[in-house]
Amino acid sequence: GVTFIDGAMRECHEVNRYGLCRTGKIAEICTRSCGRCESIAQCLPMRKTLARLKRFAHWGWYSQWHQDSVLHILLVHPRGLAIPPDARFFVEFGFRPLRGLLGGDSNSEYLRRLGWRGIAFDKTNEDPTWPLYRETITAENVVSVFERHGVPKELGIVTIDIDTCDFWVFLSLAVVYRPRIFQVEYNRHLRFDENVTLDCRPGAGGGGSPPDEMYGASIQALAAAGRARGYSVIWVERCFDVFFVRDDLMCDGSALPDLEAFRGLTLYEDGCHDLMCDGS
Repeated sequence: GVTFIDGAMRECHEVNRYGLCRTGKIAEICTRSCGRCESIAQCLPMRKTLARLKRFAHWGWYSQWHQDSVLHILLVHPRGLAIPPDARFFVEFGFRPLRGLLGGDSNSEYLRRLGWRGIAFDKTNEDPTWPLYRETITAENVVSVFERHGVPKELGIVTIDIDTCDFWVFLSLAVVYRPRIFQVEYNRHLRFDENVTLDCRPGAGGGGSPPDEMYGASIQALAAAGRARGYSVIWVERCFDVFFVRDDLMCDGSALPDLEAFRGLTLYEDGCHDLMCDGS
């Protein structure tokens, strides 16, 4: 049988080889693939994983863009990180349901449909049956919010997308909570070489509102925050998110030498001009 991935026809043996499984037409047409999705790697070879992401991370069923395929390669594919069953837990915030429907535009829905447990937080939306809870996340309260909701300390992934103090929340949370993967939105309006973040420290900003383009942080600023907390950049999803791997889970000698692979992924470097990047 055949199926379509990234607009191209693929034979089932290719689907089986690369571990795609369980969801939509692939499960219907290539049923044998369903038993293939069990990540087994004890460490990630960063450079090989980067090459794999460049080649295959071009699809998404529920995510804003191609984040589903990134998570698949890092956490689901047989060459992804081995995640013990009790650590197959995700947290996503701020979660924005698409047209009020849970699932669409979610960067964790793919994992949820593969049997992962998890929780989402949003400033305005709530549905405990998902479970999605109304919480206003700040650098000062993020740890207590996680503790109140019983989030495990070494979970699989945390996704941060609050369009404001993402950098500071990341810094605060990573002191206590140590997920295998962090996914943090970056500000595509900032140049690649800029090391800039919205200043969310108490008393900063002079009481005024920042310009609409001044939210979150640049790629370089987030990378610096990751280094300060023992995380390294493995991927940047164009216009949207920086993905980090915990340093103790990188294979020895495989760290990326720099971030040059992601240089073109901002508005100024002409890497974010498409329909998906015109909105926030």
